[in-house]
Amino acid sequence: MLSFLLVAALVLGSCAEAVPGEQEEEEEEEEEEEEEEEEEVGVPQYGGTLTISAMSHNVHDVSSWDHFTAGWDGGTTICSPYFETLITGDVARGQTGTGEHRFGGRYIPMAAMTGGLAESWEVLQDPLRLVFHLRQGIYWAAKPGLMERREVTADDVVWFLKERLTHPIYGLEGVVPKWHDYVDDYIATDRYTVTCELDYLYPDWGIWLGYGGPLVGNVLPRELYEAGMADWQNQVGIGTGPWLLSNYVIGSSIEYTRNPDHWRTTIIDGVEYDLPFTDTYIHTIIVDEAIRLAALRTGTLDICMKLPWTFVDSLADSNPELLVWGVDNWSFFQISLRHDVPPFGIKEVRQAMNMAIDRDYMADELFGGHGLKYNWPQPISWGESIHTPMEKFPAEIREMYEYRPEDAKQMLADAGYPDGFESELIYTAAGGAEATDIVSLVKDYWEENLNLRVTLTPLDEAAFGAQREDQSATYMHGAHTDSPTPCIGIEEWTHPGVYNNVFFWVHPDMLGLRR
Repeated sequence: MLSFLLVAALVLGSCAEAVPGEQEEEEEEEEEEEEEEEEEVGVPQYGGTLTISAMSHNVHDVSSWDHFTAGWDGGTTICSPYFETLITGDVARGQTGTGEHRFGGRYIPMAAMTGGLAESWEVLQDPLRLVFHLRQGIYWAAKPGLMERREVTADDVVWFLKERLTHPIYGLEGVVPKWHDYVDDYIATDRYTVTCELDYLYPDWGIWLGYGGPLVGNVLPRELYEAGMADWQNQVGIGTGPWLLSNYVIGSSIEYTRNPDHWRTTIIDGVEYDLPFTDTYIHTIIVDEAIRLAALRTGTLDICMKLPWTFVDSLADSNPELLVWGVDNWSFFQISLRHDVPPFGIKEVRQAMNMAIDRDYMADELFGGHGLKYNWPQPISWGESIHTPMEKFPAEIREMYEYRPEDAKQMLADAGYPDGFESELIYTAAGGAEATDIVSLVKDYWEENLNLRVTLTPLDEAAFGAQREDQSATYMHGAHTDSPTPCIGIEEWTHPGVYNNVFFWVHPDMLGLRR
């Protein structure tokens, strides 16, 4: 569009009557402008507007501007442009960098982290403590009537952590104390040092103390808390991030403007540049998926996040210039078998049912070749520091996930069920056609290969949740779920009485693992 406008301007200009004595000067000026433009080719430019339809947590409108109670959208997604975290994901290790990590979910392995407000961090002994060393020279932007421009200090962070983690909903006094109970106290050791005195070191401390999630969120100033976060206009123009909140139109958009005082820089081709490049960042609220897609096709949107894989081929045909990055889904559809009752309490029965399913066919047929066959219990997107690829497991483990119907039938017979058995599989209808397709295909495999007679029972979210909550006699459950963090996943799947432990599997070695 820019080249078209320049050409049109030159053509229109040449149609005007020349002024004697000025034509040569105009031609020289045009030549100089062209030379300057040629020199700018490939060089990063400042200015312009970036328009995004962001992740699914915030396709819908803002639920609340109170970052302490709003969860993922208000606590993390909406305020991330202007309020920052102590540590953050290192994009240099992402898909545009080394490719080590895909950043496909809300959990980021510590191997993929870098400094945010904290330049560095360390775990020290005697006494056990986690120490954050803050960057010097980061400033809260001034807002007349609310706060002056001032430097971010350890006192700010300690106040925030104490206030946040003692919150009646998400803190030590709330419903999830286990994510914070390993910290005994928070101390500002000096102006730029925050010390967390620990009872023990929780392996997943990063997400709960360092970089986000609705249980910590982004560091904000005391002045905003005292003025009231629920009023979005109190947040206009304040923060430390690359952009500052400037406007909000209910049901339409959230607008941010460039923070000229932001501290981050980047180096491109040996030249250091201040960040960000764009003057305006607009977060559009488009609920309808078809409208989001049309906006992307026409260039109304610069970036559209979390589009389903089903649009990949059509976008490649209509807009071959688009850059498409695939993100491995950190959620998955899980069929859970109760381990505490027969026949599923017999390991060989579960293994036979596993080998009777053709995962390769399902990945191709149901997900167009984009399906992830081995994305549990730790998602692929977390990287090999946590996720072990199937090819690296011993042969006897890999065999359990291969399609081996004859071996599965013999294993089931050896386990005492040569004629199969009957059972019921309840699943949440909230998963839509995808959930129904998955359970239907699995049911067919089991019936064909093992003579299992399975009744499929779809339930709405409320009925499904109630069935799981009272831990009734239903032996198989199907639902979309996820792995919040490595430790949380292990705890929820292996501890007695926990809602997500639909396997009813308990192992004594797992009970004290978090310490």
